[in-house]
Amino acid sequence: MVPPKEKKLHNIQTNEVMTEEISSQPLNVDGIGLTAYEKFRTERFCTKTVRLSDTIHLKTFASVHKSSDSENVPKKRIKAPRCPVARNA
Repeated sequence: MVPPKEKKLHNIQTNEVMTEEISSQPLNVDGIGLTAYEKFRTERFCTKTVRLSDTIHLKTFASVHKSSDSENVPKKRIKAPRCPVARNA
């Protein structure tokens, strides 16, 4: 009998294999959610070190794979059009 291939979680757009931490998140959703809630409550209501309206940062496929079309394109400087009448000589 042939042992089954180990299936890795991957991004379907890029075919990139996700890290063990990211691939284990669906299995640990209760623990991760409880930890995130406790952190949220402590920072925003108990110690008040973070504003209530601040963004919650979690690791996702998007944060692991940071390449996008806009980042791959070289950035060009955009120059404002020159008006010869408005020049101060």
